[in-house]
Amino acid sequence: MSQDLRWGLDICGILLESRTLYSMEACVQNPQPQISYIIEVDYNAQGTRIAKVKILFFVNGKYQPAIKTRQQVVSLIINDKLVIYTAVATSQNKYQPGAEVMAYPINGEWFIKTEPNDTPDDNLGELPPIS
Repeated sequence: MSQDLRWGLDICGILLESRTLYSMEACVQNPQPQISYIIEVDYNAQGTRIAKVKILFFVNGKYQPAIKTRQQVVSLIINDKLVIYTAVATSQNKYQPGAEVMAYPINGEWFIKTEPNDTPDDNLGELPPIS
């Protein structure tokens, strides 16, 4: 197996050899209710801290969007032990999974990031603004 072969999670949370695209409807057949996905973000005026996110939760057999604040996302990760990934829309109802989201404390303030670092800001990659 090649060293540069990357493993990824599809939007349903299934481990795959490549980042294959799957529709939201396909997730109903193989649901992973313990995994949620952040698909859009809004930052503060300075662009350094996430104010709120649009996150997909598995509810009643399908993924449902909800708006949550950064503090609520931190609580979901720390207190509820929810596993959250980013996901980018590639076409209507199709998403490509990204990195796992972590809650990361810096100087007493919690941030949400996909890569740990000591920069006091949030970083979830290139997710689009909440529509």
